[in-house]
Amino acid sequence: MTASPDPKAAPTARLQPWIHALGILLGALVVLTIFFGSSVTSMNVGDSDPTWNPLLFLRWWQPAAGGLKVELDHRKFGTFAGVVAVALFVLMLIGERRRSLKVAGLLALVAVCLQGLFGGLRVLATNDPEWSASLVRTFGSTDGVRIAFGMAHGFLAQIILAASLWIVLMTRGEWRRGEARSWAVTGSGATRRWLWTVFAMLCVQLLLGTWLRHARFNSGHWVYT
Repeated sequence: MTASPDPKAAPTARLQPWIHALGILLGALVVLTIFFGSSVTSMNVGDSDPTWNPLLFLRWWQPAAGGLKVELDHRKFGTFAGVVAVALFVLMLIGERRRSLKVAGLLALVAVCLQGLFGGLRVLATNDPEWSASLVRTFGSTDGVRIAFGMAHGFLAQIILAASLWIVLMTRGEWRRGEARSWAVTGSGATRRWLWTVFAMLCVQLLLGTWLRHARFNSGHWVYT
């Protein structure tokens, strides 16, 4: 006896290519955001626009030049990444059955939101008089807070990129159809432990790297090791 077709299967199959395409688009936007973000840090122009209000994001499309243009371009691509992350997660809720991928989509969306928040708070830590004065009273200066927000801002970009690449890989045709399942190594506890170890080492490396970038230590500092 032939099993009756699942009525949800056809809509789900139709949405998969769109999910795959949005995953690629999100990854590309994150790469551009990282590029302009690293330029902002290298050029030390992160405070070219001393204001930050995501509700007034249309102001970021104002004519600009020099460091201000680089900073506003960074914010623009971050905005585009946020819009795509929202659309991607909505489509995954509708057309994706694998829970792990839905979690990846949610992770990317939350990380995009937090990344924008931390970047904005880094700017306001110095340029908002009331909050800056409060930080100085609490921590003695705003430098440590700005560095911490900058580290989180840069670290989350890598998390978003990793999540988008995972979504792209797992929504490829051969993975959707289960043809790539034989590539996986199952039942290897040692492999999983080493993967988590490598993951932790990469996280530490990223955090130290962002620390160096934002704290701007001299070349002889031990963290360079």
